[in-house]
Amino acid sequence: MKNNLFKNSTDASLIEKNPVLMLHVLDTICSGVIISDPNRKGNPITYVNSYFLEITGYKREDIINTDLFNIIFAYSDDITKDSLINLINNNEIINYKILNYKNKINDIYINFNFNPIFDSNNTLLYFICTFEDATKEILLKEQTEKALKTESDFLSNISHEIKTPLNCIIGIVDLLLKIDVDEINKKHLHVLEKNTNHLLNLIENMFNLSELQSGNENLNNSLFNIDQLLNQLVDDYKNKGLNKGLIFNYHYDNRIPHTLIGDSIKLKKIISCLIDTSLNFTEKGQINLIVQLNNMKETNRICVRFTISDTGIGIPKNQLSNIFEYPTNVSNLTSKKYNIKLLNLALSKKLIDLMNGSIYIKSDLNVGTTVDFDCEFELISKNSVDIGNKMKKILLVEDSEDNRFLINCYLKKTNYILDYAENGEIAYEKFKNNTYNLILMDIQMPVMDGYKATTLIRGYEEKNNLSKTTIIALTAYSFKENLEKAIEAGCNFTLMKPIKKTTLLETLNDILGI
Repeated sequence: MKNNLFKNSTDASLIEKNPVLMLHVLDTICSGVIISDPNRKGNPITYVNSYFLEITGYKREDIINTDLFNIIFAYSDDITKDSLINLINNNEIINYKILNYKNKINDIYINFNFNPIFDSNNTLLYFICTFEDATKEILLKEQTEKALKTESDFLSNISHEIKTPLNCIIGIVDLLLKIDVDEINKKHLHVLEKNTNHLLNLIENMFNLSELQSGNENLNNSLFNIDQLLNQLVDDYKNKGLNKGLIFNYHYDNRIPHTLIGDSIKLKKIISCLIDTSLNFTEKGQINLIVQLNNMKETNRICVRFTISDTGIGIPKNQLSNIFEYPTNVSNLTSKKYNIKLLNLALSKKLIDLMNGSIYIKSDLNVGTTVDFDCEFELISKNSVDIGNKMKKILLVEDSEDNRFLINCYLKKTNYILDYAENGEIAYEKFKNNTYNLILMDIQMPVMDGYKATTLIRGYEEKNNLSKTTIIALTAYSFKENLEKAIEAGCNFTLMKPIKKTTLLETLNDILGI
């Protein structure tokens, strides 16, 4: 679309008769203005207003008759400059592009707009550029991003510091519950197990909320045991259902592999939101959770369908079309409690969208509600190296003595031989002098962390034409950037702490083909 300066003779006459007025207007507006002549070599600047000089620190004599490009792109990178010059040469309008300038004291950021001006005969007359000082806006954005990064780093460190001892507590309780103990001690252990799991859920919810509030909503994919995750949820909700006199039914499709790769924290949040909603609105009858294999999308992906149904009060038909939107205006049937239901459904939809899934709802008043949602997960790639049926040697790289003790307890009376390294430097030296079927690599360690150790191991394998050893990153971190950093360093998978025996053994068996 072209900007025609003179749409009619009246417009032209107004400008011709009032040039002083027009210049005064241009010089007093709170936007920078540059006008150049595109019909002369070098697009010389013929006019610059005071505001542009004020925000950039230029002097008028530095600007007038100077090549337009030399001024507006003085501090731009080559990619930005080339792309914008290409648009200008094609006489295209440019809106809201950020350019960087340097005045006498600081860097400044300017919102740049470009307009080619034509007369009524579509003859190009001028290039007019306008500029808005966006420095405060950009600096505020940078400060916000820096604050969010600081918060993320802080929460990551807190996650590590809390989950590392929790890993040992949950693991040891899990082991003790599998041996013969008297009823009193078993009750003590169940209380300990319930409260440590509650603490873990609080930590995970804190990280999930932090991500949602910051807008940094990403998938934090790692290895997890879906059967174990669901069993923990079901045990909790069965008790809650019994307290209300409700029956809680659960069915799990055994065709679904137990060890998957996905965002277990978001999956748990989705299921919890939906079951909590059913519990709040079901006074009699039952709640059902059905988990089924939907289909195999690709050779290394699986689609799982989750169905939560209840015999509750249901939802009016006229509200089903926008049921997943955050509530703003509801009918007189609604209440604060009902708003919570809508919020839970809206949050579930948002999380399911992040997981590239889909959600469906059916409901009848005074009959009940059924919610189906589908999510995709990755499958573990089997180790392609023929390792036979002999004992498998695993290198555990872990600086915590308690965690080394725990993993050793997990792997007792199995086909796994465990070797240890207290940090990444020792791990690298041991790797060069031994052959391992798999490496369990802690991420945060003194002397040398897991990222560096993994990078060195991959470099050594490449240099010596060795087959790649499967490396599983053991991490208490919950944020996407930490998990991605482990994969970029060369880890095959990530496994988040705390780790239960069942999860570890099934993961090792799946990868090593036992």
